[in-house]
Amino acid sequence: YYGQLYVERNQLIELIVRLDEEGFQIHTHSFGDRAVQTVLDALEIASDKNESRDRRHQIAHLQIIDAKDVPRFRELGIVADFQPLWAWADPDTLVTSEPILGPERSRRQVQIASVANSGATIVAGSDWPSESMNPLVAIQIAVTRRPLDGSMPAWLPDERVDLETMLAAYTINGAWLAREDKINGSIEVGKAADLIVLDQNLFDVDPMNIKDVSVLLTMLDGEPVYRDPRLAWH
Repeated sequence: YYGQLYVERNQLIELIVRLDEEGFQIHTHSFGDRAVQTVLDALEIASDKNESRDRRHQIAHLQIIDAKDVPRFRELGIVADFQPLWAWADPDTLVTSEPILGPERSRRQVQIASVANSGATIVAGSDWPSESMNPLVAIQIAVTRRPLDGSMPAWLPDERVDLETMLAAYTINGAWLAREDKINGSIEVGKAADLIVLDQNLFDVDPMNIKDVSVLLTMLDGEPVYRDPRLAWH
């Protein structure tokens, strides 16, 4: 059993080729390895058929990726959009993991590190409404692959990523994907001052405590829109 495609392969290829030809930036949700491979195939065909341009297409979710498809994200310039909240062995994942997928495929779940190490661009999101839309919670799970309370060991520990990778996924990479990297996504002269101030340096925090870091100040275009009462403001 190979799972169900919501859009039949040939129809999907036809749609993606046409949308790409019209200049659309394509965003698909693909969960299993068959779905991911089908979309990669369609995007590759579109790239071959249509004129060369700056596409910035993306595939979201990516729970399972076939081993031979991991390098295709970099080769095709496809952005990998992960939901790091799923990168630990929650009860639902355990039930649907090895017993159904088998030992080999169950080891290829939420492969953030594998895709990032291949040189592909990765971004991250919450898939809201989900357990949390707090990026700090998701970042902690991505760098530890453990439940927030530390009650279980790291799940597929080789897929842990470093903090710098995840911060880029939530900032400059996301801005680049949205074609806003010239105006935000990093702290640079001339960009919008869309900033937060945290009560601790994330690089000095125990990875299992990242979720507990608080936002003291939020600024949009240089103007404060949220301030924690603990932060003195002059």
